[in-house]
Amino acid sequence: MPQQHRKDRARIGSTNVWKNLALTFIVLFVLMLIIFAGLYSSAQNSYQYLLYQYNQLRFKYYSLQDKYNQLLNSLGSASWSGTLGSLGGFLVLHVFIPNGYTGTLSINVSSSAPVDVYVLGPLVLACVFPNSLSNITCGYYSNQYEYSAFGTNINGEVTLGKGEYMVVIVNNNDYSVQISATISTTYVSPG
Repeated sequence: MPQQHRKDRARIGSTNVWKNLALTFIVLFVLMLIIFAGLYSSAQNSYQYLLYQYNQLRFKYYSLQDKYNQLLNSLGSASWSGTLGSLGGFLVLHVFIPNGYTGTLSINVSSSAPVDVYVLGPLVLACVFPNSLSNITCGYYSNQYEYSAFGTNINGEVTLGKGEYMVVIVNNNDYSVQISATISTTYVSPG
């Protein structure tokens, strides 16, 4: 009988070992679930925060892009109506094409008598240095025309590269002229 008692003890001992291993496994499994749940919750919070930041940046980007487009349009659009004086009375409208863009300038001029329309540019800053430094004068000039027209109803387009340009409308008649002028620029980025 002593041998039988040892076998029963061995069986009882091995059953306890398996129970302890199973209990240890269950406890570790529950701990891992708790840890993973905490990690998942933390990751979810991080994801939500990053998504919030992304949406904020996206909103700011579109807001800045909208302001940039408004500014760009204001740099290449203008309108004016009124009277140009006789013999050389003139009107100047400015257009700016930023670096990295080309612009298609549309010109619409209606007048009560024929006028000259020029697009000068790109403009270059030039200074005149007389003998006295206190009398230095600087201004923009261009010795080239990108566009010119003559008439009472002028509708034209010209493509411009980067730089600053002037649309100049000149009355060479010996009497005043009623005029309405509008310019608008469509900007194109090559990228």
